[in-house]
Amino acid sequence: HEIVIPTALIESVRCKDVVNTVFLNVLCASGRLGKRKANVDGTDNSEHHLKPLTTSSLNELVNRCCECGDAERQVTFAKAFLSTDPHFDMKTKTDSVASILMMYGAGQKLEEDEMKQRKELWEKYLSFLEEEIVSAESLHSATAHIELMYKLAKCDLAHAPADDARRVVRFFMSAAFFDCSNLSSPSSTKKKKSKKKSPTAELPQELSSGLRIHELLKSRNLTLISHDARKVMSARFYSLLSDFTKVLNAQGRRKNDTEFYGKVSRPETIYRALSEICGISTLLESSGAKKFSSKDADESDDQMEESRKSMLKVQAIANEALVKECDGKGDAESLRAKSVFATSCASLMMSLYMQLSSCGNPDTSDNEADEDDEEDVTEAVHEFIADLADAVASFCELMDGNANAGDGDEDENPLAAAAGLLVNILSSPVGGEDADNNVVQASASKLTRETVKLAWSGIIAAMNALHEKQECMKILLNEDVMTILIESVCGEDTNGADQKDDESIDESDDASSDDEEVGSSVFADANNMEMDLDQVENTSSKDSDDEEASSKETDDDSVELDPSQLENMLLEDSDAEMSDSGPHVVLEHHTGADKALAQLIKLKQEARKASQTERERVELCNQLRCATLLESLF
Repeated sequence: HEIVIPTALIESVRCKDVVNTVFLNVLCASGRLGKRKANVDGTDNSEHHLKPLTTSSLNELVNRCCECGDAERQVTFAKAFLSTDPHFDMKTKTDSVASILMMYGAGQKLEEDEMKQRKELWEKYLSFLEEEIVSAESLHSATAHIELMYKLAKCDLAHAPADDARRVVRFFMSAAFFDCSNLSSPSSTKKKKSKKKSPTAELPQELSSGLRIHELLKSRNLTLISHDARKVMSARFYSLLSDFTKVLNAQGRRKNDTEFYGKVSRPETIYRALSEICGISTLLESSGAKKFSSKDADESDDQMEESRKSMLKVQAIANEALVKECDGKGDAESLRAKSVFATSCASLMMSLYMQLSSCGNPDTSDNEADEDDEEDVTEAVHEFIADLADAVASFCELMDGNANAGDGDEDENPLAAAAGLLVNILSSPVGGEDADNNVVQASASKLTRETVKLAWSGIIAAMNALHEKQECMKILLNEDVMTILIESVCGEDTNGADQKDDESIDESDDASSDDEEVGSSVFADANNMEMDLDQVENTSSKDSDDEEASSKETDDDSVELDPSQLENMLLEDSDAEMSDSGPHVVLEHHTGADKALAQLIKLKQEARKASQTERERVELCNQLRCATLLESLF
């Protein structure tokens, strides 16, 4: 006879102690008591003697749970495993939770009944993850459940219309960038006027995640999600949007009839997706959610407003181009070219504008350098947005025949301006490599790179379509454009680049030497002389005669010293003498000072080489990314 545990009792029976003892401790065992001994030939066979039985029981449990067809029961079992350890599948090296949640690969097709069951199952599972993230007591717990939510969203992207992936995007954005404690639904103000009470009143889908966060915070007497958790969610928000963009881009290449937005072009598909995200952000602000801002928010309010106006201006151009294309009044090819150009550039504009979103001030601000770097990136984004708006306006005037691509000094080639802007974006942390390894910025730049390629392909497509119809298009691709693209890949003039590198290195040396109160001139002289530190000799002695003799006879012995104590060694004896004999006594030379000084100089030079190597790596990565712009022309 089979014993079936009622769904209501599963959480009690499959509690953390039971799951730990029965499954995790057995399946994750590694060579303790109760394990098999090593084989005679020496091969490792250290596993728990109950592992075969436990594995068989777990597989049987998972199979029966999947066959029951009850979404509530399946979620309850998954919660029992994940509540014990969010990395249950990884630690047990099984796919138990994934099988229960029907997280199959993209190639597996499901029947209509199975699709409905999985939809209900994933909705309940996402609700569980939302609760765990909001109420997480530690960053480790929050991060683990954020990763589980991100994994589910990536799995859902393979199945249009990816409603669950969109829900995850909304949740990440609402939780990472907004304070939803005062968020209210627009329909709440109308309840007093309405006579009928509808407990299941339909809420705007765009506000569903924000209102969910508001309810969870209120029920648990919390004010905000922690800053560190918001930072992790912001990184996953950008990564998920980038993955979504790649999926839409791949579908548009295979066919113009996408499964997400119907029969539209690739740029228009991505434009619709990003417009939807920007619209949700605007609706959240208008419904009472407060957007997090950095410390210098008051100073950047004007810049934010200008950037917002620039984004809305480009969006208006794109919408107008799409409307004209739908009306079909005019040359169809020209209208198509302008809509592709406008929507692709608007997608880049929105991806840049999203980078201006902030997770707010950290709970403890100890690293001022990171804050300065974020401010520099923000300034760069504002400049890129303004330049992109000007470039789009110039191109549209050229397409409409209201301007000419002049060769004079006063008229700038719009293609050269656009190429220079895209190169600058890819060569900066906004869209390129970040030497500081900022996780959030790296994820945001990933999304920006996708939209940069989309914008450039839109520009090239528009030029190809209008090349034969407008004479001005033939002279856009000139020497200036090719110079910008080639130099972005191959670098500028070698001599000039070397001189700039030398100047930057000298400036960094000067800046560091100003902070050194002891031995600064010695470090500078040693660096300029390019002294070989491996051959530094010990020339110190108490008497001058002994010093000359020792300089000839002493070999090249190395001194093993702790790098953190090198500078202390240089001043140790001198401080003692100053305390004993007064501050005006002439200090004696330490016997080990020369070698300690040499080792310290060597450490400084090695650090300098490491930083230079990192700069070269970042520059090479950026050049490789700019190569895609050059390849698109051929």
